[in-house]
Amino acid sequence: MKIIIIGNGYDLNLGLKSRFGDFYSSFYKIKNNEWDYERIRLNIWSLLLYFKYINGCNNGIVKFERESPRWMDVEGFICSVLNNSDFYSLLNSSFQDRTHYVQAIGKIGCDSIETQTHEIKSLIQIKKREFGTIDIYTLLFEDLKLFESHFMDYLDSAKVFNYSAKSDALMSKITNDFQNTYVISFNYTNLPNNLKGVNQVHGSLEKRNIIIGVDKTTIKSKNMNKMRFSKSWRQLSGVINTSALPSKNDVTEIVVFGHSLGSQDYSYFHSLFNYYDIYSNNVKLTFLYADYHYDSNTKLPDLLKDEEYRISYIDSVYNLLNNYVEKSLGQKEADSFITKMQLEGRLSVEEITEYWCKNVR
Repeated sequence: MKIIIIGNGYDLNLGLKSRFGDFYSSFYKIKNNEWDYERIRLNIWSLLLYFKYINGCNNGIVKFERESPRWMDVEGFICSVLNNSDFYSLLNSSFQDRTHYVQAIGKIGCDSIETQTHEIKSLIQIKKREFGTIDIYTLLFEDLKLFESHFMDYLDSAKVFNYSAKSDALMSKITNDFQNTYVISFNYTNLPNNLKGVNQVHGSLEKRNIIIGVDKTTIKSKNMNKMRFSKSWRQLSGVINTSALPSKNDVTEIVVFGHSLGSQDYSYFHSLFNYYDIYSNNVKLTFLYADYHYDSNTKLPDLLKDEEYRISYIDSVYNLLNNYVEKSLGQKEADSFITKMQLEGRLSVEEITEYWCKNVR
């Protein structure tokens, strides 16, 4: 039996515009393609992410980054907010402050520490008046759930023509035996019905119970107020019901496709690798990718960017495996892990070809 682990790259290859940038631009803009500042100001996370990735500054409270973020970057940013004691102090002091702050109108001020501070404090004061006497962590947590709800609303509207048939075709490229394939999905969308089993670890759009969170091992302080933001806490709280993994004796291969391999999901991989004892057992690890770049002028494949992506993906695989062996194996096993897997023909990084060009573009 195969275990297939899929991430957002799976949906992207089906044509679903599920990147963070797609969602944020669509949900927080109005018809004339201008930012809907009033909507952004309704949620602390949409405001902080605006500072971070859309229109911040280098000397603000939240430093501006121009590169288009992935969902793993967004989750990393949530974790950085939880781990930054100075930033927490600002948020908490804003919550405790008795001063009445008036929320600005029009374009969001983000060109200095002072303007960002005013935007943050005025929003927190409004939230405090709305919800009553709650603490800053509860405010952040409730707004994260609201942000998740906004993403679900967006996904509901971001339909893909013939999604099910395309999903069947892509899954057929990954495995040739649906009846002996168990899928662990980090996505929220539906998968083919005739698979052996499906485990949507972060919830599903159909059940309206999705999770955007962090890996508990990346939270520096184990304060329970912070741990509520971890994916494991959210699962334990009953938001998501996960099914049992296939028997250890039944699984011969673990295949990963379309997953960023970001640190906020390392615990899932570590637990899976430990459960199937991939060091000692004869379980194969296969990392698949399919990412095609085209020159905007010629519409021909951009081989340089393809190669850059391939190298970047191999780096991600290497980082994941190194992190696993350092935390889960003894020094002797850790030193030889990757070499051992390669010599035994149990570790590979491969590209899925043709599917994207023939079925999506």
